[in-house]
Amino acid sequence: MDGAAEYNVRAVLLDLASAVRNRVALSLKNGEIQKKSISYTTYVCTGLTWEPHRKGATFGQSTVVRTEWPQKEVRRLWDGTIAPLRELATAKDVIGQAYGQDDWRLRTTYLEHYAWKLMASDDATDMLISKETDALLRNLKDCRTDFAVTVWLCGVQPADEALAIRAGATLRQLTADDLTELLQGYPFGLDTVPHEASILELALRARNHMDARDQVDRIVHTLLLFRLCSAHCEGLALPPFGFSLPSQQRSILREAPRACHYRCTIGTADITALDRFTTKIGPLLPFPRHDQARKVSPISVACEWFTKSVLSSGNVEARIMAATACLEALLMDKEAELSHRLSERAAALLRHAGHNPREVYDNVRSAYDIRSRYVHGSAMDRKQAPSATSLARNLAEYCRLALSIFIQLSATRPKKEIVRILDDSIFEAKALDDLRSIIGNEVVLTQ
Repeated sequence: MDGAAEYNVRAVLLDLASAVRNRVALSLKNGEIQKKSISYTTYVCTGLTWEPHRKGATFGQSTVVRTEWPQKEVRRLWDGTIAPLRELATAKDVIGQAYGQDDWRLRTTYLEHYAWKLMASDDATDMLISKETDALLRNLKDCRTDFAVTVWLCGVQPADEALAIRAGATLRQLTADDLTELLQGYPFGLDTVPHEASILELALRARNHMDARDQVDRIVHTLLLFRLCSAHCEGLALPPFGFSLPSQQRSILREAPRACHYRCTIGTADITALDRFTTKIGPLLPFPRHDQARKVSPISVACEWFTKSVLSSGNVEARIMAATACLEALLMDKEAELSHRLSERAAALLRHAGHNPREVYDNVRSAYDIRSRYVHGSAMDRKQAPSATSLARNLAEYCRLALSIFIQLSATRPKKEIVRILDDSIFEAKALDDLRSIIGNEVVLTQ
């Protein structure tokens, strides 16, 4: 919403406040409503020593008489005089046009509370009206507002020049105009320009900038899990809160540069699968990221390690360590024989995602050996070095699939139950069939 629209909303609210004040004055003058005297007894502390339990305190009693409207009178005035006001209906229409229809019921509640407070006050002065109007405008802004978000997305490319990946989301190729816009946002220049980026244009409805950022995070992390890639946001353009400004006046928030080890392409044939996957897994992701008080869980820890395994700019051992830690967060607790149990459970789980169990077991076992050497300050064995890059990729894919499965199953089952079913499926045919049925019916996976 631009400045002119906000000025128009304020003018409509002031008209409503004036109408409410005039109607209340007229009702009082005509005797339609009458205030009643109500007595309150208060106790005032006149002296207090610093002894425990306020020993030595003395209290004085006083009676205060206030003139107030009984609640029945206030309700009758609202229903018969204020609610039907033409100015109230006009204010609802103008607010709906200025702020959109989302959270309409909440905005209506704010507006009616505004009118009620002015009606019930003893004297609705200009200062009170101005104060309440400012408070209402702030509350209206805290409701959902339109954001036109431009994301500089690395790691994911559209197969065509532009691709509508869902309602209100278009993934397109980078153009010269995009680079010009980025440079306008940084008048003193850039050390680096986002390389091999695509543009993700989003139409979001959010309460504020932070809410919009959380929605962008969910979309980007859903892409990370949809297909193995290093999807991340290298730049983000958001209009100032509550306003729609030309693109060169938007604030361009540059993210810290990250590595792009894996890339994927999304085409028209992927749209249906992406929509199904997003609908299922998006609401279950452990966000918002800025919530420092959020509960630590196997899923949240695994998500952090998975992100590091595909985006870390460190060496290959660091990425393998991060991927191994991701699997440990999902599949392990405080058992002994970590390497064997981790490899065995990973193999038992990923066989249901189309991977060879023996190959998974061997790869996870090798990765755990590299992880152990790395965290204790040693380099990997020379024999492991030639295959380390492909091993890191395989481990990242294992993490993507295992995390996707656990996120969806954890909505209805605790980690211990999932791990128990995994262990049983290694030795029992019935448990293996049960696990296959659970994953087939409750989990959406993509290759």
